[in-house]
Amino acid sequence: MMKRCFILAILFASSVSASAQSPEVWRKLHSRYDAVWTQTDDGIILVNRGGVWVTNPGVGKNGRYGYVDTLGREIVPPSYDNGNRFHNGFAVVGKSGKYGAIDRKGRIVVPVEWDDLGDFVCGVFVAQTDAGNAPRFSLVDTTGHVTPLEYDFCATEFSCGLAPAGFGEYEAPEPPPPGIVRTNPKKKFVGKYGFVTTDGRLRIPVQYDEARDFEDDGVAQVGIQGKYYVKWGFIDTTGRVVVPCSYYSVNGFRKDRALVSKVVAGGNLAFGYIDRKGQEVIPCQYDEATSFEYTNTWVGRDKDGEMAYTLINRNGIPVLEYEVYRLQDGGKYGHVVAARPDPSGLLRFGILNNAGRILVPFEYDIITIFSDLDPNTGETLVRAIAMKDGCEYRLDISVRRKVQ
Repeated sequence: MMKRCFILAILFASSVSASAQSPEVWRKLHSRYDAVWTQTDDGIILVNRGGVWVTNPGVGKNGRYGYVDTLGREIVPPSYDNGNRFHNGFAVVGKSGKYGAIDRKGRIVVPVEWDDLGDFVCGVFVAQTDAGNAPRFSLVDTTGHVTPLEYDFCATEFSCGLAPAGFGEYEAPEPPPPGIVRTNPKKKFVGKYGFVTTDGRLRIPVQYDEARDFEDDGVAQVGIQGKYYVKWGFIDTTGRVVVPCSYYSVNGFRKDRALVSKVVAGGNLAFGYIDRKGQEVIPCQYDEATSFEYTNTWVGRDKDGEMAYTLINRNGIPVLEYEVYRLQDGGKYGHVVAARPDPSGLLRFGILNNAGRILVPFEYDIITIFSDLDPNTGETLVRAIAMKDGCEYRLDISVRRKVQ
């Protein structure tokens, strides 16, 4: 029988950014509502009454959505079938399968009459009307002005004042795997993409086979169909090609490095990194790789069927003097669970931070890292459960701030 030791290992002082409401307000809200979203947007908190959710698809009760302020005062009673968090001063709400938007006082600024509605970004909402197999798109502002779009597709939100839009057709969604229930499956748009401005004018010609939203740094990933697969690159907001479409895959720039991949001998993928000039500053040589979300990042090479990982900096120089195995990304603060062989060759697990510092020694049989919610404060805590010699250890690995 497993022994439960429940040993608490405090590795850092826990002071994760708390939600705006105090613990007293937090407890009060939980006594009044069945769900309370911890993130405060524009001083407004999304709540739900009557909702019951379980993991099995299609099972549960949705309840009704409403909004309160950070003092717990109710602004909008739970009355909507659907509710999004506030974004740029407005929130998308739904009732009876239709969507509209409200302001911070709960007043309707976009009538609840659209089949779909994106968040308020760059001064407009992107609204959709399902007209049989051909959805139609419009731009709606908070004064009620509607600008119909002539395109067969438009992204749900703008970024950098632009949104992907294009001409083409819609394919029926693929059937779900056996035993999986999907509600409102989305049809896939197949066609050519360009980019439009918030007044509906075409800024970048319709010429790409794939296109993603512009990121905050002013570049977007676009793709052109090659002989065997779509080749990806980057453009800026003027349509200028920043990186030619020559890669099998590209991720957005993080820490001035973009993760890319190429098809190499044998049909395998090799990963590396480019800078904003399109130069391959870290060659495509890894079998696995992650983006530079933090100062350093993890890359891996296959060694006899086992992936061996190395932590590298932005110049491709290893940060650690050794390799690790069985990498599990902890997410929030850049922590990872990893394993190293002991003198007998047995893999033992520990936890590292993004600088390569050992937070938990490599001495456990297995470790699982996860985020947990403090029911009294709404704070997100990073924790782990470790097993060693049949004993379970519970570890708190929250940090004062995430590694930059």
